[in-house]
Amino acid sequence: MADSFLEQDEPGGESSDLPDYQNWSLAAVKLLQDVVYASDDSSTWSELLASRNRLVDYFARIGLTLVVDESNGYAYLRQLDTDLESLDKDYAELPKLYRQSRLGYGASLICVILREALRRYESEDFESELCVVAEEELFEQ
Repeated sequence: MADSFLEQDEPGGESSDLPDYQNWSLAAVKLLQDVVYASDDSSTWSELLASRNRLVDYFARIGLTLVVDESNGYAYLRQLDTDLESLDKDYAELPKLYRQSRLGYGASLICVILREALRRYESEDFESELCVVAEEELFEQ
């Protein structure tokens, strides 16, 4: 007999001890891979919204927070803030799943230029729905 549901104990290669499949499993895997956008996959987005509380509980067990921005149509995972005093000691000791690294000078400069373009767009451009910066504009500055 297999010690865990991950071990295969049947000749066909499938284990009969697997937990029941959850409708939100695909959304969970896609969140672990990258940001989930409503415009990219509407069925995954719908399941994410329908199962939001279950996903929040699921990811909290491994030290992740689910962030959902419904108005802009995206969701992503964030590492729990281990600096919070209210955080359980055991959660604070979980290893980091996502690593933080500093941006280089070039990447930081591009971020500053893009942020300035967004600020100008928000304060001046009332006709367009998108803030678009051409590649040539970035290199001119």
